[in-house]
Amino acid sequence: MRKYVGVHELEMVKARVRVEDGEIKVLEEPKLRRCPLRSGAFGHESESRESIERVLRKHMEELGLFSTERVLELTTPSVSWGAHEMLADCLDEGVLDAAVVMCDGAGSVVASLGRVVRAVGAVIPVLESTTPIPETQRRLQELGCLLVSESAEIDQLAGARLALQQGYRRIGVVVPGERAEMLEELTDSRFVRFVVHTSGIGDREAELIAEHADVVWSCASRVVREKVAPEAKLQLQSPAPVFALTQAGKRCVLARVLHCDDRMVVQKAELPVLPAEIQPEPLL
Repeated sequence: MRKYVGVHELEMVKARVRVEDGEIKVLEEPKLRRCPLRSGAFGHESESRESIERVLRKHMEELGLFSTERVLELTTPSVSWGAHEMLADCLDEGVLDAAVVMCDGAGSVVASLGRVVRAVGAVIPVLESTTPIPETQRRLQELGCLLVSESAEIDQLAGARLALQQGYRRIGVVVPGERAEMLEELTDSRFVRFVVHTSGIGDREAELIAEHADVVWSCASRVVREKVAPEAKLQLQSPAPVFALTQAGKRCVLARVLHCDDRMVVQKAELPVLPAEIQPEPLL
């Protein structure tokens, strides 16, 4: 029987949220008024405390977030151009052999199976802290994952070091945009750096991303569109455009394209391409 466990701090559409023993507490109004991606997926035109709680509750019911019955394997993507979907395809294609991700109940995790990465990151927003859930940790280890700590510490740098120690040679590392300073410590050529959740970051973070990241999700970030996107080698068009900044990043993007069933056109263009009608509001 599913049991919700502990306290988990996260951020959704730039609003702080706490989940305590399964009870959702949206602690502030979202700074993002409208996200076309979420509007299309969940049917609401504007963001509010109520939309956040409704969508998060749906995720909890479908995937067992924050519970003893967490879904830890998925074979189909949740969204077309999500970071974890791309990482999963890279693992399946052999472009990468490990990924450092974050999971509620487990903290930072090194995973080598695409189906695990796809499930762990399917819908999780910015995870700030999480309570250990032994059932989740045990099942992840049975699936070949490595945990940074039994206390469910979120430490992506420690996860990256652990992956190196285990002999992995092509390692995708998920880095939240507001923690872009860690990119300066992920300079080993074996790392491919995926920067996510960039809404609201500042100029300094944008500079670090432009210099060090391989793939970046623009979310609702104005500075990513203005300062990072012009450096891109490849753009995936969506309400939150995805930019590959390096050859390694392009390989990862193309692994996702290979697994996407949607029809698409590939053409030369001056980047970024940003149709106003599909951008989030406001840009932060």
